[in-house]
Amino acid sequence: GLLYLAHPGGTKSLRAGPVSFGAGLLGVGGLYLAGPASLESGPFSQGAGAYGAGVVWSSGSGSAFTQELAGQGYGTTRGAGLFSHGGPDARFSCGLTRPDPRDEQATLGLCQGAGYGPRGFAGGGFGALSVDGDRAVLRAGYMAQGLGYWRAAGLLALRGDGLSVQGRRYVQGAGVHTGLGAVRYDGSSSTFRVWGVGPAFGWDYGVGLFHGRGDDNLLACEWACARGDVNGVGLARLEGRRWTLALEGAAQGAMRRNAPSWGLLAADDARG
Repeated sequence: GLLYLAHPGGTKSLRAGPVSFGAGLLGVGGLYLAGPASLESGPFSQGAGAYGAGVVWSSGSGSAFTQELAGQGYGTTRGAGLFSHGGPDARFSCGLTRPDPRDEQATLGLCQGAGYGPRGFAGGGFGALSVDGDRAVLRAGYMAQGLGYWRAAGLLALRGDGLSVQGRRYVQGAGVHTGLGAVRYDGSSSTFRVWGVGPAFGWDYGVGLFHGRGDDNLLACEWACARGDVNGVGLARLEGRRWTLALEGAAQGAMRRNAPSWGLLAADDARG
């Protein structure tokens, strides 16, 4: 199925429930959207795939995308979810309503470039969110923004200046339980904030990657960043000038299960 809205004029306001706006469940679903838009939808939407593919392509300035759970580039078992947006002043919000039992302040996301597999049962899929435009704002809870969990992969690709990206835990390049999570960023004067377990965190044979290129950016987390644990690998590479780093315990690894874990942070020009 395909919803095709190609006229760039005016602001389009769309509302829907679960399994909508580019959802591929045992099939293929797509959304093509030109011009400014406001989207709100329930779980498994806005580029979500399971045993199929869900794709969203949008362009326009000042667009807002709000999603409840499992979307904005989410892929689970044998699925792929892809979301690509071009245009300035976009706002992405997902995974901020459903409580997560691991933390009284936590909400579960599975979005904004997340690949997820039901652990011990089936491998996951591939999820990717690409945003190209200045002053984009991204907000998410747990397990989002370039997450790979249980034989799955997630990618968050960003380009633009003045971005604000914030997630809580298992975010911004986190690979967990043999997953691969990655963030790729090009731009300047942007902020990336995490409470913990990211950016660039690898856990239990997982690999977490964060590659940023530009000037005058800020990268901050309170714990477990650029770190590998339980045989995981976390790698962060920061190119450009005047990066400000507030990374508690960064670039650390640990010896577990008779094998090493690796954490590495390499920056051209940084202060903390």
